[in-house]
Amino acid sequence: MRIVVIAEMNEYTSATNMYSEELDFSTKKVTTDIINALQEKGYNVCHYKTPKDFIDNITYHKNDIVFSTLWGGHHSRNKRTFLSAICEAYNIKFVGADAFVQALCQDKYLTKLYLKNYNFSIPRALQISSKEELQDIKTIEFLPCIIKPNDEACSVGISSESIAYTMDEVKFLAENLLQHYSPILIEEFIGGREISICCAGSRKKLELLEAVEVKVNGNEMGNTVWSFDNKRMGKGESSREVVTGEMPLSLLHEASTLFHNLGKVDCCRIDGKYIDNKFYIIELSPDCSLSARCFMATAFYHQNNSFSEMLQKLILYAINDYD
Repeated sequence: MRIVVIAEMNEYTSATNMYSEELDFSTKKVTTDIINALQEKGYNVCHYKTPKDFIDNITYHKNDIVFSTLWGGHHSRNKRTFLSAICEAYNIKFVGADAFVQALCQDKYLTKLYLKNYNFSIPRALQISSKEELQDIKTIEFLPCIIKPNDEACSVGISSESIAYTMDEVKFLAENLLQHYSPILIEEFIGGREISICCAGSRKKLELLEAVEVKVNGNEMGNTVWSFDNKRMGKGESSREVVTGEMPLSLLHEASTLFHNLGKVDCCRIDGKYIDNKFYIIELSPDCSLSARCFMATAFYHQNNSFSEMLQKLILYAINDYD
């Protein structure tokens, strides 16, 4: 059995900005670190840069396991479904969420509708697809708000300047973003601590459940945005800390229920803001980063796993789903 890694080898340049598609690409360092860690565990690793390269060689991988969430791909609301759907169609085992979960979570507005069945707080939002729709909006009841693409990840299209405090700012920011993406979200901005609830395991058993907080320069995010500026441009020193013990048991129980109800996921972040004992879900991330410094890795480190052991466990969770 080989492990198939499908991921770009991207490197950012001076031309990279908040609208750049490559923000969602796997970097050369992340991809190389994952391959090296898997080889450290004795796995025979085969690497492809694109789904097409994988498909061209798919007959060689009928008995292998594919990491399906590392490839970022060019802008498409369907891109996160490609690899999981291909693997399922060819009856190839894969690590990561199935196509249904990927499609659901790629669409932020659709995710909000799905989450209404759970006991989470959900920021209010409007979905806008055109300038004409935007002009029809006269007032918004939930200022300040953040203007973001509806179906992008990795903070593509989101910067520290994406918060609007007045209707004029809403119109200005939304009109500008519509030149790059459609639909977009005008979403209630929630201050507070930036926390991701990290879940991992099989459909049979949740093995990991940890809340991880990100801080910049040692400070809570508060009324700032965890955005392109912090993630890709290095504005401020970010750190991650496990804070599971500070979260209400009812919240962790609801996170566990959500993870199991989604079906095949293997690992997922539930990203949100925590304030006044309420957890506001911002998005679900089954396509979460698996880099050595990511939220998920921080959660695994807290349970005394190394980076290579995290990847090995994700493989075992996936295999367990097929048994």
